[in-house]
Amino acid sequence: MANGIKQFLDNCDLCGFNSNKFDFPILTEEFLRVGIEVNFRERHLVDVQQIFFKKEPRNLSAAYKFYCKQELENAHSAEADALATMDILFAQLDHYDDLKNDVEFLGNFQMEKILLIMPAVSNWSIIYRFLILENIKRNR
Repeated sequence: MANGIKQFLDNCDLCGFNSNKFDFPILTEEFLRVGIEVNFRERHLVDVQQIFFKKEPRNLSAAYKFYCKQELENAHSAEADALATMDILFAQLDHYDDLKNDVEFLGNFQMEKILLIMPAVSNWSIIYRFLILENIKRNR
């Protein structure tokens, strides 16, 4: 099956959403796991998420403008950033009906916590399996 997928992808440029950080590394790792070498260096890899992030910034100033409808003044000063973060959180709680004003709920709402507790791993297939197992446990 892997050989068929490799042949299908030969000489193809590839496109995805968050694909440069997730799909393509996992695809490469899975090919290597079954002993098939692939080289995406000669391909055009289009990550639509990266285009989105470059065109629609995802930083504190952009979040403040989106949620608080104001420009963030003194960005990158500790006090201004801390106050803006608090304002954004309160605005998010008002904006999204499904968010609860509860630290435990909000902490569990985000997936990034998983990556903070994992050791540094260069093997994407391990990370992929870990995320799948966490999702299965959560949905039981």
